[in-house]
Amino acid sequence: MKYVLDSVILTLSLAASISVYSSPPLSLLEAHTVAGSSGLDLSGLDLCDELLLTVSDKTEDRVFSLEPVNSGYAVGEYLQLDVPPHNHSRPWLRVLYSYLRGLVGQSTTDWEGVSCEGNDIFLISEMFGSFLVASKDTSPIWRSVADQNIVGDLPLYERFSIGFETISVIDRQSVFIGHEREPAAGLIFIFSPEPGRISDFIPIMSIPGYIAPSHGSEDITGSDIHGDVLYTLHRSSRQICAQKITPPFKDFLGCRSFASTEKAEAYAYTSMTYGRAEGLAVTDDKLYVILDNNGDELISNGSSEALLFVFQNPWRPAVPIGRL
Repeated sequence: MKYVLDSVILTLSLAASISVYSSPPLSLLEAHTVAGSSGLDLSGLDLCDELLLTVSDKTEDRVFSLEPVNSGYAVGEYLQLDVPPHNHSRPWLRVLYSYLRGLVGQSTTDWEGVSCEGNDIFLISEMFGSFLVASKDTSPIWRSVADQNIVGDLPLYERFSIGFETISVIDRQSVFIGHEREPAAGLIFIFSPEPGRISDFIPIMSIPGYIAPSHGSEDITGSDIHGDVLYTLHRSSRQICAQKITPPFKDFLGCRSFASTEKAEAYAYTSMTYGRAEGLAVTDDKLYVILDNNGDELISNGSSEALLFVFQNPWRPAVPIGRL
């Protein structure tokens, strides 16, 4: 009875709220609960050699795969990590918070994003302000993004619980990185040679078609680069935006909403005030979005597993609609 009452209340409230999202809706192709994902709070997604990879902000020693099983998906183990010591500078509150997370059995790294290039896997750590480059054949190494000599006057990594949320490899020398909020912004980090530098920076409000959320903070929580297009995922506004990656932050292709899908009765969790989308992977014709359900249950069936949405990719081929 509780689920029925919650569902009725949620349906009425969502019907009144979805209209605030005026960007065109994405077309849903598939939706799956991910078997074996309960308690993992999956965060981050990428497609590597036709295999979907993901990470958990609760587990620091593994990269997971999403294995096709019985017309759905299940969590598998892709890579076991031996995380090396992190010797780069970071604020003492971050060090303390990471230590306390370890004491209670949580991940000290707080992985939030994953990307791949050849045999290398890039993992972004919100807690460390750095990314780890790992593979099955070589020892992993840390590269700092948040060092003061790198960020300079940019207002990044200043709140102890807020940091980098997503990473996407551009080439062997540069990556796109999304800072979650305060500010919600994207940047290009040139990491070779060390220590690296930030070459470009964009607040998300500069993206044509992006709509500020009615609840929650502006954010970038996922990204992917496919072909010559950078796709960014925005959890609170429940949007995906697209732009050409070269030159950075100049040619924008628009934004699309998935609010009506995430808030639909069949896919709604017990709390839907804030968005949950935290991972994005892209092919020519599909957009894969993973939700971090933070342990909540689906109203429709009580499942506490993550949801994976598959949307039609509307930007192939793509035509620019705006320039800075």
